[in-house]
Amino acid sequence: MRVKHTHSRMRVIAAAAVVVGSIGLVGPQLVAHQAYADADTTAPVFTPAKPEKLVARAGRSIADAVRTVAANDGADGTGVNSDGVVIDAKNLDLANPKPGTYTITYRAVDNANNKAEVTREVEITTTEKLEAKLAEPMVLDGYSPHTRAEAISKQVIARAVVADETSPQAVIDKAVQELQQAIDDLRIDHTDYDKAKQELAAAPA
Repeated sequence: MRVKHTHSRMRVIAAAAVVVGSIGLVGPQLVAHQAYADADTTAPVFTPAKPEKLVARAGRSIADAVRTVAANDGADGTGVNSDGVVIDAKNLDLANPKPGTYTITYRAVDNANNKAEVTREVEITTTEKLEAKLAEPMVLDGYSPHTRAEAISKQVIARAVVADETSPQAVIDKAVQELQQAIDDLRIDHTDYDKAKQELAAAPA
């Protein structure tokens, strides 16, 4: 009985060797081959794939605003490694941003060490000049109806631009220029108005 059992084990081992031998791999080589075949080479995928430009006001934290990008393992859709999405803000202070245009980079690595990154433009704006112009008193009595209406219109636009924190700096700067032009027009109009009154007073009766 003992000899028979030994012979049975030998026949099983021989059969296994034939099967493994048919693919040219034995023992550890077979394990390594399977691991290679199953290797994850797909980089993480970001959501959104291309983050939109972020516009925000100077001096106000954007730490939460920039954390709107997620990443999943592109191979199976699960989360990336324990580091998650790493944000490289370079010289941009997320807690107290200064005016300017910046580029931040999002990076992710999955558990198979596949890496991916995506960039995002960030514009930090300031409305100080526009707010200063709005603070200047504008007495609208004694001006021509057109000039007065234009000044009121530019005031309304400027206030709306200040109220909208997503207004790009180009829009803010344009509102500053147009409001300044309206103020200048009021001054010119007032000078012409005074000149006309003086001429009228000096005219012979």
